[in-house]
Amino acid sequence: MRPTVATIIVNYHSVPEIFRCVETVEQFLHPDYGIVVSNSPDEVTTIWRFVEERPRWQVVYSGGNVGYGTAVNLAAASVEASYLAILNPDIELSDSTVRDGIDYL
Repeated sequence: MRPTVATIIVNYHSVPEIFRCVETVEQFLHPDYGIVVSNSPDEVTTIWRFVEERPRWQVVYSGGNVGYGTAVNLAAASVEASYLAILNPDIELSDSTVRDGIDYL
């Protein structure tokens, strides 16, 4: 059975980077779930509009700038997956190495 993967990306004033990150994650990692945690109240709607066309993705609003670790924990508590891929928003995957490694495990 193929392991499930949840991708978690924490956003704080990094909307352009989030868009590219999500696109490359979709292309190379093929996550079962994707969560963007927004610590920026003024960016929640923009991010939600972007991911609403991606049925495996959701946006979680943290309620404000709660910090990176707390934001990751909020997202992790909302999914059940074999593995969590916790990414910074400026990450751009360029090949399937991460997915291949997870599949190998």
